[in-house]
Amino acid sequence: AGPHFKGAPTQGYQTPLVRRDLFKQGILALNNAAQERFKKDFPQLSGVEQDQILMDCEAGKLPTQGFTSDYFFSLLKNAVRARMPTRCTTATTTWMAGA
Repeated sequence: AGPHFKGAPTQGYQTPLVRRDLFKQGILALNNAAQERFKKDFPQLSGVEQDQILMDCEAGKLPTQGFTSDYFFSLLKNAVRARMPTRCTTATTTWMAGA
């Protein structure tokens, strides 16, 4: 359960969240950024608008708790590249990568 400290480089990124919860919170962060900037849910944004938010996510600029947005972006990118089904349902959106 914790405490969770920053790991040594050989240990990789350390977070108290399980992967499922990290994806849920990361997707909520994407959607929250979309709402703040464009007053729309992330899936309703244009490709250019989505790219703007994803670039900020990759740069670690989106607010998150228990992990950094750049860490979430790396997990998301790897899941999409692997075409791994990753389904997350939130109050405002259902999003699926790799489907």
